[in-house]
Amino acid sequence: MKVYISADMEGAIGITAFQQVSSNYPEFHHFRNVWLDDINALAAGAFDAGAKTVLVNESHELMNYILPERLDPRITFISGRIKRWNQMEGLDPSFSTAFLFAHAKAGSEGLLAHSYVPPDIFEMKLNGMPIGEMGLNAAAAGLKGVPISLVIGDDKTYEEAREFLPDVEAVITKDHITQFTAANRPVEEVRAALRQKAYEAVKHKGGSLFAPQPPYTLEVTFIYPIMKELPSYIPGVNITGPRSIAYTSNDYAELTQVRILIVNLTKMIGMQVRP
Repeated sequence: MKVYISADMEGAIGITAFQQVSSNYPEFHHFRNVWLDDINALAAGAFDAGAKTVLVNESHELMNYILPERLDPRITFISGRIKRWNQMEGLDPSFSTAFLFAHAKAGSEGLLAHSYVPPDIFEMKLNGMPIGEMGLNAAAAGLKGVPISLVIGDDKTYEEAREFLPDVEAVITKDHITQFTAANRPVEEVRAALRQKAYEAVKHKGGSLFAPQPPYTLEVTFIYPIMKELPSYIPGVNITGPRSIAYTSNDYAELTQVRILIVNLTKMIGMQVRP
């Protein structure tokens, strides 16, 4: 049995500020280890339940923050930023289930809520449905026939997940108060829940498939009108409003790769327009 973990960082215990997940701030180095301990707890539960392979795909920022010596030695992991499937790189139909470390989408109430490029992306929609990183990742899994059985993050992340993954389980690491404030649950309680919930997910083979039907239309609305310009140079990307663009494809892999280009162009423009 093979288990896949897409490991973004914001859902980890105790994280309530972007400085804690940004590598150019000193507090990042502590919270990286917190995140790794959370990953290890998940993997331990999966191995306890009989998993033969646990593949962790780094899904945060530059995606090269895992310290190999800090991981359970049984874990296989993918590091690096340039990946065709981005936060779902390495997933294929041979996996029995997938877990998502996640956060809520831009414009929602969740802790550190954003979609890829805070604060530059205001909203994303897939086939008209507001969606964030978690939903797009769930669709990538569902279209390969792999159910999402567990999400890890704050309570608002779980609420969002159940909109498209009705049977998904969660480990809630903290309870939202504001976008940058949370009531964090006790560390040992959360770690025990991570191990137990992972065990149950693998043993009972539950979860939900989110498999939207083609054609797939991704709409992106930005904060600044200028941010629509460079992405609109991509063939097939159309300007749909003063701050928005859209792209349609029958191929979700292609849609994902165009989305990666849009996100990276948005980052580049943001560095130029912000003081």
